[in-house]
Amino acid sequence: MRPSAATWVSELPEFDMAEILKTDEGIANYLTVVLEENDPDEFSHALGVQLSARSALP
Repeated sequence: MRPSAATWVSELPEFDMAEILKTDEGIANYLTVVLEENDPDEFSHALGVQLSARSALP
């Protein structure tokens, strides 16, 4: 079996969670999951993500 080619982090596509969150329900679910992790820094980041997601909602 041939080993797979290595992928560099710099070659990965950019990921923006705000682009995935398309509904109020999705945003609420995302914030709930982050809250359950009990990580204040991640929750702070998630608040910024939800603001970006909400600004893109119709």
